[in-house]
Amino acid sequence: MNEPKRKKQILIVDDEQITLRALREEFTAAGYAVTTACDGQAALGRLSQQHFDLLFLDMHLPRKSGMEVLCECRSSAPNTIVVIITAYASVETAVDAMRMGAADYITKPYDIDDLLARTEQLLAAASVLDPKASAPKGTSMEFLGSDPQIQKIRKMVERVCSIPTSVILTGESGTGKGILAKQIHYTGIRAKQPFIHINCAAIPENLMESEIFGHERGSFTGASQTQKGKFELAGEGTIFLDEIGLLSLSLQSKLLNVLQERTFERVGGSQSIPLKARVISATNEDLEQAVAQGRFREDLYFRLNVIRIDIPPLRYRKGDIPALTEMFLARFQKKLDKHIRSIDPSFYHVLMEYDWPGNVRELENALESAVALSGDGPLTPDALPMRITQHIKDYGGSPASEPKTVFKAYLEQQETNAIRSALERFGGHRGKTAEYLGISKRTLQYKLKNLGLTGQE
Repeated sequence: MNEPKRKKQILIVDDEQITLRALREEFTAAGYAVTTACDGQAALGRLSQQHFDLLFLDMHLPRKSGMEVLCECRSSAPNTIVVIITAYASVETAVDAMRMGAADYITKPYDIDDLLARTEQLLAAASVLDPKASAPKGTSMEFLGSDPQIQKIRKMVERVCSIPTSVILTGESGTGKGILAKQIHYTGIRAKQPFIHINCAAIPENLMESEIFGHERGSFTGASQTQKGKFELAGEGTIFLDEIGLLSLSLQSKLLNVLQERTFERVGGSQSIPLKARVISATNEDLEQAVAQGRFREDLYFRLNVIRIDIPPLRYRKGDIPALTEMFLARFQKKLDKHIRSIDPSFYHVLMEYDWPGNVRELENALESAVALSGDGPLTPDALPMRITQHIKDYGGSPASEPKTVFKAYLEQQETNAIRSALERFGGHRGKTAEYLGISKRTLQYKLKNLGLTGQE
């Protein structure tokens, strides 16, 4: 008999009872086990009594501040994910909290749907390190981000992860197509089945057919024994055809036939083998242009392009850079056994100003290099590769307000989105909106005036 799935444990710490009640109701309804505390001392007591998967922590608390709780939590419960929530949109506080190990930073008022989405996202990323998770240990599934385009992609993944329909992932190199393919596989009903990655650019053309379909003994020189191909080894799992645009025309024809008939034969064989796996493909090419140029079969393109997910480049979603940076810094400090005591604000300024032509992969590599080269002092842009810093003028002498302005704009946009969402939820009713957001009606009216929004009494 299967054991019931363990509910994720969440601790919410806030000195406003209305906020605690609202969050408890929403997260309980979403299937989480929720514990609350109304001051810093009580929060530490809860943390000493049991393990929590995630902690929502207000910064301004009685008895012990949020920063004190965060500091002690990092020491006593290093595996607990901490998300800072505060009504005081201080950029300095955001930087300090992330430097001390917070995974994310959200200002009041907030959108409850956004909180739930971020919670699911952070817990999914943490599950990669859990040996009890469906994905094998070490498998990367952290498709992180709060940008609206990324939220839309996550919702699409939820809809398609357990259906057999073909999916094609498009996006520039380094945007995370491989990570997204794994997320689709490991969050769906095929999670316990094989995930077979075939890099169409890495396998020589003369070996590709044997590699994917297998071969019979004696079918060609050197075929001393029968060998199963990747399509057969995938079983009822997932076949991920990476860089599909580089597949030769002859193999495109054979692949089309396999996808249409759902059967294939080993090289030199005559026995039909059923294709049970789901096919996900990916490309950084414009396949429509490749079709027009005769480099890619139109019928195969339409066969693969049933569901299409376009991944935006990092330069179009720079608001996700802070969270990605914190995740990568934490990972590489552990991997390289290094400890970064502090981060100079100019470091974030450079990251936010650079356009990242190599996307998330380039950011990841740059941060690994920065951690490896970091010394005893603060982490500064000097630890970043020269190709990045040389594009940012006067980063070292930039006024301190510049990096703060970047974060302030990011946080203000979050606040605006949350207020708009809450107003829509309650039909523009200011009283209900203020109560839901956990702020006073006067504070809401002030923010509405500054944001140029309207609402009903």
